[in-house]
Amino acid sequence: MTLAIRIAVLAVCVLVLMPAIVLAQNDDQQLDGFTRTVFSQQDGAFGHISGMAQTPDGWIWLAERSHLYRFDGILPELVEIPTPDTSDIGTIFATNSGDLWLSFGSGRTIVLPAGDVHQARTVPKKDASELKRFQEDGLGRIWSFSYNAVYETTGDEWHQIGKGAGLDADHFYSILLDTDGTLWVLSNKGVFTLAEGRAKFESAKFSATWITPRANEADNHALRIYGNVYLSIVIAMAGKKEVPSFCGSRLRVLRDTRDGFWLMSSASGVRRASSPNPQDLFALGASLEKNISPAPSVWTKMSSSSAGGGFEDRQGNVWVVTRTGLELFRPNVAARLKLPRGDYAYSMLPDHDASIWFGTAQSVHPYRWWHVASTIKPARGYDLDTTAAYRDIDDSVLLGSGGGLLRRFNHGKFEPVSPQPPGSGQGDDVIAMARDGQGKLWVSILRRPIARLDKDGWLVKGGFDQLPDKGNRRAVTDARGRLWLSYPHEVFVLDGQHLTRYSRDEGMDITNVGDIIPDGMTLLGGADGLAAFDGRQFRRIFALDSSVLTNINGMTRLGDGSVWLYGQKGVVRIGAGEIEHALKNPQYRIAIRVFDDRDGVPGAAQNAYPNPSLVQGADGRLWLAGDNGLAWIDPEKLPAAREPKVVIRSIMVGSKSYRPDSALALAPGTRDIQIDYTALGLGDATRSRFRYQLIGVDKDWQDAGGRRQAFYTNLGPGSYHFRVEALNENNTWNETADTVRFAIEPKFHQTTWFFVLCAVVVIALLWVGYLYRLRQVTKGLMRRLEERHAERDRIARELHDTYLQTTHGLVLKMHAVSRELPDGNSKKRILSALELARAALAEGRGRVYALRAGPMKDLDLAVAFRAIAQEFAGDPVPNFIVSSSGTNRAVDPLVIDELYASGREAVINAFNHASANTVRVDLRYEKRGVRVEITDDGKGIELQVVEDKGISGHWGIRGMYERMDRVGGMCEIEGNTATGTKVTLFVPRRRAYRH
Repeated sequence: MTLAIRIAVLAVCVLVLMPAIVLAQNDDQQLDGFTRTVFSQQDGAFGHISGMAQTPDGWIWLAERSHLYRFDGILPELVEIPTPDTSDIGTIFATNSGDLWLSFGSGRTIVLPAGDVHQARTVPKKDASELKRFQEDGLGRIWSFSYNAVYETTGDEWHQIGKGAGLDADHFYSILLDTDGTLWVLSNKGVFTLAEGRAKFESAKFSATWITPRANEADNHALRIYGNVYLSIVIAMAGKKEVPSFCGSRLRVLRDTRDGFWLMSSASGVRRASSPNPQDLFALGASLEKNISPAPSVWTKMSSSSAGGGFEDRQGNVWVVTRTGLELFRPNVAARLKLPRGDYAYSMLPDHDASIWFGTAQSVHPYRWWHVASTIKPARGYDLDTTAAYRDIDDSVLLGSGGGLLRRFNHGKFEPVSPQPPGSGQGDDVIAMARDGQGKLWVSILRRPIARLDKDGWLVKGGFDQLPDKGNRRAVTDARGRLWLSYPHEVFVLDGQHLTRYSRDEGMDITNVGDIIPDGMTLLGGADGLAAFDGRQFRRIFALDSSVLTNINGMTRLGDGSVWLYGQKGVVRIGAGEIEHALKNPQYRIAIRVFDDRDGVPGAAQNAYPNPSLVQGADGRLWLAGDNGLAWIDPEKLPAAREPKVVIRSIMVGSKSYRPDSALALAPGTRDIQIDYTALGLGDATRSRFRYQLIGVDKDWQDAGGRRQAFYTNLGPGSYHFRVEALNENNTWNETADTVRFAIEPKFHQTTWFFVLCAVVVIALLWVGYLYRLRQVTKGLMRRLEERHAERDRIARELHDTYLQTTHGLVLKMHAVSRELPDGNSKKRILSALELARAALAEGRGRVYALRAGPMKDLDLAVAFRAIAQEFAGDPVPNFIVSSSGTNRAVDPLVIDELYASGREAVINAFNHASANTVRVDLRYEKRGVRVEITDDGKGIELQVVEDKGISGHWGIRGMYERMDRVGGMCEIEGNTATGTKVTLFVPRRRAYRH
């Protein structure tokens, strides 16, 4: 084909394409239906992106030269490849199982397995050629190609496909697996296909330039378009055997899931067209190839001069690679209307078909009443500001305007209403109109009382003096013919001639009611929020973020029971049954979906009149009047609400990053940590909202807003459990939180052993202190005992030197006198008295000896008891036996003294009074304490003496009891004429032994 013929054909194609291009330009060439976000090198890592892929878990993977990043839509994160390669990454591919395949310029293939990208493996290949593209078939096999060969692997090793498999070609340009499972191979010998289940390739009947995902067939044109990665076009023109190549570096094509074609030009930018035919795309590509470029206004300029390729993620967002970064095009929910600049304050009124009428209160255009169908056209002949619109019972339209004027629009003509409302022409605007159940028209004018049109003219407040003198903002009639009139903090309902007022007493606390849904469950929305009427009271309705339920100026209820409203934060959808649930449980927070300017909504709802700012058209579309224009939403085509997948990315301690493994142990002494997390799978990552809790530290959930980091300081050693949740697109917290458990190892001074050691040291110190104190107390007691015994010695000496000596002299004189007396009764009485005197003297000597008995320096009770017999040297005494048993332990000196004194008293009593043959002392050192038992085989002791604890006027036995009481001990006496007497002395260990 000569050059002239080619140019002529291209010119014809361009002329044929022009109407479609112009039509598309009115549709979506300028990408008005998408919100655009630019990511540059300043955002982290968007210099030279060579490939993109998305794994099923929601991560977007970016290849930039030899580096690999994972991207959550907010911030890219560098991923260290376990077996790095110095060459650049050429191809990146995500399998259905979540594995990530990377090909490098060196010819290496690395696979990062799903769930643990830090464990890489290499798929060996015999040659060093670079692989260009990966495809996965239904059997899990991976296909790829280089310039000289096609390869296949099941994951262990690449196998080259030879000519024996029917692939008779020398050079290969592209491969693609279509949705039918057929593998397409483009080569220098044409196109080859391998059908699913076949063993050999077959030659196709046409030639093409590049193969692209997704397949369609139309007539004899083999159009095969498959979407997702660097899409291009396969075209076989009817009657043509060869197709000129135009899908090179100058143009790439992507087909999205909405059947839109994205044309990305390295010279012109990006453009989207809805379902063009193959000839149009071919002609466009040919024109670019021959530098016959369309007008620049057709294209959306990129952030750099090059649009290198496209990628559509699982959420339907389109990512376009540029030379200096990455651009995101997110499809809008709301479609905006292109209106003249300067228009605002819109009054909307749906027509019976799918069209809508709207008026403007301010406009640079001479006409103020417009009709929107396939085009936007003004209704000529009306140049007044439209402040309110109402469809009357005869299907005509009443238009309110400034100055309180009313016009009737009917069959394309405008006529004044007669008579005009009271106050018209004085600058106040008509803001509401409605007919009551009797068909009478009510009109509200700003800052004036509402008026009703009767046959005799206008009646202020309709004759109801209870109505306020100020103007009301909203007037609607329900299906029962009741008229609802809203005022600040009060609502009036007119049912026939019965007027009912609802105020704060009935819960009506909304300041400015922007709209009312009167039928079904009555709803009121306004500046302060949303309220539902249960028949008696108005009840406020709340969401997790109740600020989205403020400044409501438009509401409607759809047939599926959902409620839509338009307020300060955008358009809100409330699911069916949510409000009823909230009425049953006042603590319940309704689930909602919010659409704002990021979804194409034209800003906040217009907050002044006209009302309402949201109406439903006859075709079900919702029309919005916002601060930035008009738009519509089709509720039947909403994207499904997504629940994000929350992922804990890492735990940072200082500058060191830890992977959130199931059993993470942090270094001893760790006090401050940072936990990074994110959410995957949302259509708009910027909307993510989080809450987290570190169990054991946080008593409740911590609201993090959009922050993707949690910080904790002054943590101590121990085990911790961190969990984080994200808000889903229904404005409720997702049910599945991501969690991580970690432990902070203690330093030695934080271990249990350290505290045990400290306790041992403290106890030892206390014990040493106790022993020291006991020694000091013992020394003090010994000093006091020595002082007491010294005093007793003094008393004994004085008694010996005075009383005993005098008594002894008196006995000697009486003895001398008795010798001189003759025998007789007198002498006998004197001798008897002398015997008593000698006994008294002996007893006195014994008592003096007892007083002189000092503290036992050796503290040996057994020795001390044996020494008692020496006091009766020369006198006949019973057989005296002292025995000791048990471990001789250190006994408190005061206890020894009291035991000895009491035991000595019992022994002397046995010697002097028991008439016993044997007296025995058994000293036993028991675990429970010290026990001394004194027994004799004498005549026993009287029972009355035992019960009285002694004999009146005698203090020996009573003293034994008192001594034992002083040391916390016990004295017990048993005796009868058959067995003798037994005295038991016992002091418990806590008082007896020195610890």
